[in-house]
Amino acid sequence: LFDPVEKNYLHVSTITREPLERMFCAMEQAGVHGFLYQIRGKRMIVSYEAIDHAAMEEFMEERRRKYNKQFVQTESFRKTAKDGVVYLSLLNKKEKLDPVYEAISGDPELHIEYYEDIYTPGLRYLEVSAGGTSKAASVRWLKEHFGFDRLVVFGDNRNDLPMFDVADESYAVENAVEDVKAAADGVIGANTKDGVPEYLKERLQNGLL
Repeated sequence: LFDPVEKNYLHVSTITREPLERMFCAMEQAGVHGFLYQIRGKRMIVSYEAIDHAAMEEFMEERRRKYNKQFVQTESFRKTAKDGVVYLSLLNKKEKLDPVYEAISGDPELHIEYYEDIYTPGLRYLEVSAGGTSKAASVRWLKEHFGFDRLVVFGDNRNDLPMFDVADESYAVENAVEDVKAAADGVIGANTKDGVPEYLKERLQNGLL
């Protein structure tokens, strides 16, 4: 959990070495690569061994451009991954990621999200973090830590559904998958058209924030 104003991490859950090694073995056997997120001091460093396809390249370049993320190529995740690994993201076709998911899906030391990428049809995301972490756990922590009365969340894909369950209000953007729209309290503008900030602006102007 990152505070963008103070430029500081409020809460960090790291993946320990043993489950990380199991993940690396599953990736090697399937012949797929991904992005490894690691906190060093107050900075987030993203490492990669190789780029498997154009969508991975686009993923990296978009985050460099929009969020000033630092991506560093490494010979081996095993050499790079020491303390502070918080997240591993794989983007590939279902037939490539299914073996990885099957190898790690029962691991109690890992939290796994596996879902279709709505922005790149035909590809799926396999996201791995420490056991017990999730969007739902994160927003619940924020609410309790700061003593907020109400929690309002926004989402577009199926990995947002657990977060919807713990929120007081939940809103799907217009370009969200149908499952998310069905679970939401309401549907707002698309996130490709500033749907969330426009919604917040409207509520603020109407005295509802």
